[in-house]
Amino acid sequence: MNVVGQGRRRHEGGEKVVGSTQFTADMDLAGLLHVQLVLSHLPAARIRGIDTKAAAAAPGVVEVVTGADLPSKAAGPDRPLAIDRVFYAGQAVAAVIATSEAEALDAAALIEVDFDPIPGITDAESAMKEGAPAVLEAVEEISEEDAAIHGAATKSESEPLRRPPNVTAVASFKRGNAASALAGADVVIKETYRLAGVHHSPMEPHVAIARPEPGGGMTIWAPTQGPFALRDEIAKLLDVAPHKVNVVPMPVGGGFGGKVSLLEALLVLLARRTGRPLRTSLTRREEFMVGHPAPGAVFDIELGAKRDGKLVALRARYHYDNGATSGWHAGITGSFLGGTYQIPNFELTGYEVSTNKTPVDAYRGPGAPQAYFALESAMDELAIKLNIDPIELRMRNASKEGDPTADESRWPRIAMVECLEEARKHPVYTAPCGPRVILPVLTS
Repeated sequence: MNVVGQGRRRHEGGEKVVGSTQFTADMDLAGLLHVQLVLSHLPAARIRGIDTKAAAAAPGVVEVVTGADLPSKAAGPDRPLAIDRVFYAGQAVAAVIATSEAEALDAAALIEVDFDPIPGITDAESAMKEGAPAVLEAVEEISEEDAAIHGAATKSESEPLRRPPNVTAVASFKRGNAASALAGADVVIKETYRLAGVHHSPMEPHVAIARPEPGGGMTIWAPTQGPFALRDEIAKLLDVAPHKVNVVPMPVGGGFGGKVSLLEALLVLLARRTGRPLRTSLTRREEFMVGHPAPGAVFDIELGAKRDGKLVALRARYHYDNGATSGWHAGITGSFLGGTYQIPNFELTGYEVSTNKTPVDAYRGPGAPQAYFALESAMDELAIKLNIDPIELRMRNASKEGDPTADESRWPRIAMVECLEEARKHPVYTAPCGPRVILPVLTS
């Protein structure tokens, strides 16, 4: 613990300051070719046909590849390249391989895709209404592996009720009798909290290099935050032993949870097909279309307490807008809602909802920003109603070592109370509030 509270120089700081750090986009391998993706501009459509003749004849083009050319066991939006349908704007439908980035980009602009638009849904509330068109052709299995990578695996239970349309899973946590406890509470906060989706927007967009190796292996250079997860994913895709896949983690020019794997599966299939090393890099515009952001969410919260500030019940119904994927945030969110404070009665139900938007993934403590924006907003409103200091209210209810978590396991040693005590003593909190400053309204 001798490093806690001590200033330390960043080991890689000097190289970054002088510009000598080599990022993935700086690498140049012998025989390197470049890949440009062709993306759907529609959120939901069937593909009548793809005309690649002009692109294939363009200068510098080595090959133009469509979904029908690539072997894949994946279906729907998980396919490396779409075949007969697209599920979100930004889904790749073709790839151009050329001797330079500029030639690949120019040729990609010559590809003509004949789309037949179909009804799509771009908000979760509409997706859950009766009669809403199905976003996914088949419901995908919730990936516990994705959740576990970010410490987000939980023991939530699936609610044994009929799911609304486009709901791929339901996370449910219950303790005691929330309805009865709320009816007997002295004060109840009942509010709806909405959070927009958030994009990572890293300074370095997604980029990767893949090189086929003798014996069916593959070397991948990528700014991945999960090299072993990426290795195992590619080994399974290529049907080779994991040691045949060599992942070289490159410096990450901004990740925030969003750079584990994205482009690599498609790139290694193309590299195996051509037998050449390939690189692809998203443009800034493409980053926003293809990169998987954090999901938006809506929370309906009822939080009840006695007049002394002791919490008695929490009821929450919430949903995540996962885009064209199953999602996995609802379970960990429920564990935050039900385990942060000592709440004897709660009923928590979270819905994973699919829409025709870019699939979502992890971002900065997945499930926590959404859960705590809702929960802590309700706690602040409760403190106002009870006329109790907000930190004092939290101190009276904070979970401690040995208290039950939302799934009825027990908390290990945690420092929530200690952190609150330090915050309560901090000059920023104890200093008197200054006079309110009202800024003038500028008019033209």
